Amino acid sequence: MVEGLNYTYDSQNLLSNDVCLPRSQKIHWQYLAQVLLIAAAQLLLALFEAYGLRLRRVIAAAFYRKRKPAFSLPCFKGRSTKCIVCVTKLKKSEIEQCKNEMCAVTYCQECWNDVKVRLSTALK
Repeated sequence: MVEGLNYTYDSQNLLSNDVCLPRSQKIHWQYLAQVLLIAAAQLLLALFEAYGLRLRRVIAAAFYRKRKPAFSLPCFKGRSTKCIVCVTKLKKSEIEQCKNEMCAVTYCQECWNDVKVRLSTALK
């Protein structure tokens, strides 16, 4: 019974996939030059993109001018015993308080004299 399962066959046919494979040819130098020029242009555009964006902002700024914001100091909630400008500890008698109701910033006398003019213009 096992002898009938052993079957051998010798074939003389050769199969090849050469017909399916593409035939390679030498690339013409003009096509190679075009590819290299495109790659070089992409590299240059990537390197100089930042400068182009800066130039766009400069040109737009010439046509759409904005006023520069007035100098303003941050107003923080909460009371502090330090001057916000020079960060020195202050005694209660040395504290100069911001006049804005929403602002709780404290200054020393020297910093208050320097900042008072700028702060009053920023609050208007």
